[in-house]
Amino acid sequence: PPPPKLSSKAVYVSIAGSPVPLLEQNADEVRAIASLTKLQAALVMRQRGLKLEEGTVINRDDHGVALGGARTRLELNWTYRNSDLLHAALMASDNRAVSALGRAVGLAATHLAQAMNELARRMGLIKTFFLGPVGLNHENVSTAREMGQVVRAAAKDTVLRGIMSKAEILVKPM
Repeated sequence: PPPPKLSSKAVYVSIAGSPVPLLEQNADEVRAIASLTKLQAALVMRQRGLKLEEGTVINRDDHGVALGGARTRLELNWTYRNSDLLHAALMASDNRAVSALGRAVGLAATHLAQAMNELARRMGLIKTFFLGPVGLNHENVSTAREMGQVVRAAAKDTVLRGIMSKAEILVKPM
């Protein structure tokens, strides 16, 4: 059958775990990637040994990283379990959560973005670049095909796969 009519400018669809596309359109065109950035940040945090049951306080630095983004429900000076922050980052696209989790693994926002770029190079992602750890910077770019690789890598991590499979979760302070 003819491919479906798409309004998206770039598309890459594959079966989970397979690099073979079922559907693609402009899959190698470099574009701003917005909140998909958080998947790469999550991969870095998991590889750096994020302690899921420990708590992290939301601070002013996290507030600064999140400025200009969607409204957060994570309150300043409150402590949240890192597993809850990871859920908030991936399910609610919470920018404060990403910044706090970066600190939890010893990385300030700029160093987190640098670690995300280093991981991208190790993954063979040559058109992917991160200037910031959240999706607010339009200079965070990739292609649909390379973001497919990021999604596949995240799906191989049992914790991230579990989070990406959930419909909802209640995140509350410790």
